[in-house]
Amino acid sequence: MRISGSVRLLAAAAALATTVAAPAGAQRPAWAPDPIPPPPREATWLPSPGVWERIESAVLRDAQGDEWRISVERRLLGGLRNRAVDEPVYFPRAIFERIHGKDTIAIAVLLPTDNADVAIFPPNDPEVSAVPSQAAEDTWGRWPNPCSFTIVDATGRLDIDSGGRTEVAIGRMCACPSIACSGIVFVRIGPDGASVLDPSRLVREVAIGRISVREMIASSDSSRPVLSVEPEILDDCRFIALAGVRGRNDCKDCCTFPVLLRPTFGGEYQVFYDYTRQQAWKNKMNDLIGYVAAGDLQAPPTSDEEARLAQAAAFLYLTGSGSRTHQGVNDALGQRARNFHLQEVLNRMDRIFLPDTSAAPGPMHPGPRNVR
Repeated sequence: MRISGSVRLLAAAAALATTVAAPAGAQRPAWAPDPIPPPPREATWLPSPGVWERIESAVLRDAQGDEWRISVERRLLGGLRNRAVDEPVYFPRAIFERIHGKDTIAIAVLLPTDNADVAIFPPNDPEVSAVPSQAAEDTWGRWPNPCSFTIVDATGRLDIDSGGRTEVAIGRMCACPSIACSGIVFVRIGPDGASVLDPSRLVREVAIGRISVREMIASSDSSRPVLSVEPEILDDCRFIALAGVRGRNDCKDCCTFPVLLRPTFGGEYQVFYDYTRQQAWKNKMNDLIGYVAAGDLQAPPTSDEEARLAQAAAFLYLTGSGSRTHQGVNDALGQRARNFHLQEVLNRMDRIFLPDTSAAPGPMHPGPRNVR
């Protein structure tokens, strides 16, 4: 049984734009919403704030027995003019109110702060009603951009970190081609207010970095679903550049695969391999390593071979091999594992994906070093 995560995100995408398309040449997995093309950078920002309108709401009872109302609203923030055509920019917010009898008290407001980030504000914070006077640029493009929120799960049963507080799942999406610009946000609510929970901080055995949660999949613990996520480090094969490899010119989305997190003890999550969702990527990983292993034993590896090796290693790190990845790749490489240059690539991959120095050194493997 699947909790309604990706379906609601796709609905949010439809609300943002009538045409939703991946960049040319991209092959997005069916389980992830396609990124929404951003407005042209040369567009002129025209602030013209409207009134807030309620889109949806839900009532839940948290772990302490308190009742809450979660409301998603939007308003027209202004427009982007490009070639005499005005594109409206709608801006969302999610309001968290505690219910006391017939009265409700606003406790917190969730707002986008840029194309990829959200934050919690007190209801009376000036930021809640602020309207940008001019457009700016962030890492992902122009800001402000059209954005939307939607309620993904407000049943009162979520407790992602086993902390005894209830989480509400809010889907977010902004007009930006990066995977960082959409996903599911978990907001903790309780007697002391509301805060945003970052699931990546619950993963210990690999340095997964910033992630976008794409889907919640029901597990044996109804309060802690399995999470399907996209790490930002996989976007455009970013880890290949971090490993000092020139990479492959024909590779854009070829490094992206569904990374799965399952709940474990102590409120933590761990990456794991799932045959039904990841077998195709495992087959690809075997082909990548086989290609490198078949190379010339005497010649230095090409940049293409180094990139393929880095891709295969990334898959293993993020499907549960962790600190065993380096030795596992060496075993698959056979005699080519003696190549110094390939070992340097694997050493750099260790420094990217392993968060500490707990791994035992293997052959030609000085052990991971923490660079985070």
